Amino acid sequence: MLSKLKLFDSDSLKLLHRRVFFSITIFIFVYFISIYRISSIMLFPDSIDDTTNYVKKIIRGNIYDRNGNIIATSIESISLSINPTEIRNKKELANKLGLILDLDIKKIEKKLLSTSKFVWIKRNISPIEYQEIINLGEINIKAHKEFKRIYPYKNALSHILGYVDIDQIGQSGIERYFENDLSKSQDIIISIDTNLQQLVRENLLKTINNYKAESGLAIVMDIPSGQILSSVSFPDYNPEDKSTYNNNNLINRVFQSNYEMGSTFKPITATIGFDLDILDPQMTFDVTKKYLNISDHDKYKDNGIYDVEKIIVESSNIGTAQIATLIGKKNQKDFFEKIGFNKKINIENKESSAPLGNKNNWG
Repeated sequence: MLSKLKLFDSDSLKLLHRRVFFSITIFIFVYFISIYRISSIMLFPDSIDDTTNYVKKIIRGNIYDRNGNIIATSIESISLSINPTEIRNKKELANKLGLILDLDIKKIEKKLLSTSKFVWIKRNISPIEYQEIINLGEINIKAHKEFKRIYPYKNALSHILGYVDIDQIGQSGIERYFENDLSKSQDIIISIDTNLQQLVRENLLKTINNYKAESGLAIVMDIPSGQILSSVSFPDYNPEDKSTYNNNNLINRVFQSNYEMGSTFKPITATIGFDLDILDPQMTFDVTKKYLNISDHDKYKDNGIYDVEKIIVESSNIGTAQIATLIGKKNQKDFFEKIGFNKKINIENKESSAPLGNKNNWG
């Protein structure tokens, strides 16, 4: 008798089950590996890329004012790079990136035509731009976690703090002077009072507008300690906005510009006399007539016999010239050398300028 026909016996069925299960397992494994790979490219960039010099940096140190207010800090941001050699339709991708990132399409296309395996597309993109890039689904675009420098008080402290470049390297001001410390994530505290700084800047702008001046500066100093509480130079700029950077705005007129000292030399001259015990408060000088062909702008007051205090108060050129003669050229030169008058000011600012005057020209 013929046995019954069986499509699958029990052993065959078990073998089929094992094969189906194995196939499904392999499929799931490959699926998740693919998802992970795409995510790692788009969402979790490499800390070090062998094809570039890109290395993930540590966060830059904060800068605080004398009251503990944060006046410069860093936040995480995303920057985009791409390997142009992996892109097929470069023109199409350039158009899409230009629209999303608000960039010049021709410049992007030029980058995509590069033979380099790594080019930056845009640094420090916004969260909205980042989401649109993710939605684009281009796996050859890499996102890198970087840091962006934030200045909460914008223009108000620009000439004191300075600014950093795209790689978080200090280019001027405190950012440049303390680059070594800040780049190692060390915080810096400076003597500036931000509240006072804002008030001084506000009043300086009113004065500039009132006199229709092109520029101006103001300094508030604590005399006993020598600490600068406020230092304002205008025009200024927004350290977060490169469009405000130009040669005129970037000049810190407090430390970089030179000025005729004019009548401010008068109290300095008197100080030299008192320091050397050449003058005493009771000494008087006749300012009724020219001295060494030097005259005063205004006619003398009372009988024209001035003590040192009145010479300074009335800003008498004649009286100051007589004091300078008593002091002598050598004593003046030695005093100016002593106080560093002919040298760059010793302050935490690498852009400070040296005096323009010729220290050897004493008439």
